[in-house]
Amino acid sequence: MKITLEKLVEMNACREAREEFAKRFPHGTTANQITRECPRGDWLICFLWNFKLATIEQIIMIGCVGGRRSLRFARPKDVPVLVAAYDAADAVADDNTEQSRSAAWSAESAARSAALSAESAESAEHLAIANDMRTMMCSPRYRKAGAGRE
Repeated sequence: MKITLEKLVEMNACREAREEFAKRFPHGTTANQITRECPRGDWLICFLWNFKLATIEQIIMIGCVGGRRSLRFARPKDVPVLVAAYDAADAVADDNTEQSRSAAWSAESAARSAALSAESAESAEHLAIANDMRTMMCSPRYRKAGAGRE
């Protein structure tokens, strides 16, 4: 599948992501190339989600890996809250049930609050990942992926 700037516009990618895409891939590229070269975890999650290139569980795992890797930039007092959110999200990837989603929702809310209160560039990726996770957890597609497992 060839990915073009027009497709990123259709999926409502942010201005910064579109500009980066246009600079790196002026004539478009493949999904594989984007996933190998994507400079930000939140962009990768958005891309995989919108183009349906991964399962919900795979996207959650990618978000958790990206978030955990950026923990070194978080305020030390926020790390336990963020780790709890990633652990809860991992639990959903392992067992997508209403109970695991509810726990992840609560942990994500706490992590989002911590990232917002930091008001720093260091917390921007955590906030972006939290927002992406919230969007996915609210979607019918996400809930449908868990159907039948409860």
